[in-house]
Amino acid sequence: MTGLRVLMVHNRQSAIGGADVVIERLTKLLTGAGWKVGLWAPSTVDMLDAQQPGGRLAAMTQPVWNRSAARSLEAELTAFQPDVVHLHTPFPLLSSSVIIAVQRKGIPLVMTHHAFRMSCIAGTLTRDDAPCHMCVGSTLRTPGIRHRCYHGSVVRSTAVSLGQAVGWASGAFSRRITTHIALTDMHKSILESEGIDPDRIVVVPHSVDDPGDPAPSRRHQFCFVGRLEKEKGIATMLEAFGRLPDVRLVIVGDGSLTGEVQRATRAHTNIEHLGRLPHHEALQVVADSAFLVFPSEWPEGLGLTWIEALASGTPVLASDAGDFAEWARTGGGEVFRSGDAVDLRRLAEALAQELPTDSAVRRRAARAAYDGSFRHERVVDRHIEIYESAITNPP
Repeated sequence: MTGLRVLMVHNRQSAIGGADVVIERLTKLLTGAGWKVGLWAPSTVDMLDAQQPGGRLAAMTQPVWNRSAARSLEAELTAFQPDVVHLHTPFPLLSSSVIIAVQRKGIPLVMTHHAFRMSCIAGTLTRDDAPCHMCVGSTLRTPGIRHRCYHGSVVRSTAVSLGQAVGWASGAFSRRITTHIALTDMHKSILESEGIDPDRIVVVPHSVDDPGDPAPSRRHQFCFVGRLEKEKGIATMLEAFGRLPDVRLVIVGDGSLTGEVQRATRAHTNIEHLGRLPHHEALQVVADSAFLVFPSEWPEGLGLTWIEALASGTPVLASDAGDFAEWARTGGGEVFRSGDAVDLRRLAEALAQELPTDSAVRRRAARAAYDGSFRHERVVDRHIEIYESAITNPP
């Protein structure tokens, strides 16, 4: 099928996130394949500002049921006339009302799960720096309320939990979505635990640009690229490499732990912090490195950074917190125990000692992993298959 129309629906946040990048990339790919793509993506800031001076009330009621968003989306559906709608996230403020609005129009709906928001109000499946599945499968996410899992607020946690309860009770999250797109097998299993029909869940990873055939790494260094936040495993990484004076670590990014990283660079000459860099410069650091360190301590949906590393032929030294172990090992990398600085140090030291002997073998494996799963052509073709199936076989 060509010349069909898909409308992307997304609740934009105040800062550009991974979902925004994925939507932009997918839009470009679908357009190139002959599809007409529209975008309806009101921002959290705009929705709250539009309600001023009742912004506080809106923050409490809109996650439960956002009538204004539903009416606005219905008008967009009438104007754009999509053949299928692709929902990326209704959280925190669009609510399940937008799903019902699409159904009322009789339009098939697919949804990509960029995080674990349907199962966890924090979206991370962690609490107090440890894995937490207490809310998975529950009717009302009362543990999330009790522990103030949404921005540390009982009121906001209650609002988001009620919104999830309405979504599940109305069937919006289960029966009214034609196809759920999970990014990893682990996320698929979580959705199945919520009672979603496994036949309605497909696993499709993200894709990233092809930088071309990888060149040999120019530097025997490890690198980290990403936000400098606690859940990213920054402290574990700094502790591990702080005890490896002969192994160079280059860090790209900023965040709440920037000060801690800068203190580490002053204390350890093998650790260098380049701050936040333009995307192309960050990618060059990755391509120049022998390994990308991915020490995340929560099960991220699917990080683009490590996929870009595989594309550049840079293997990944990843934690086992997420669903990355198989891809990391297949792609010439290794896996360490999440939060275990001793295990990370042991592996990093062993890998550094084998350089440059096994570098070419590992880099070829990394590139092969990218070619096998994360090329644009594979991912866009899979999306088109899902759209066409939803159109021809509505629930």
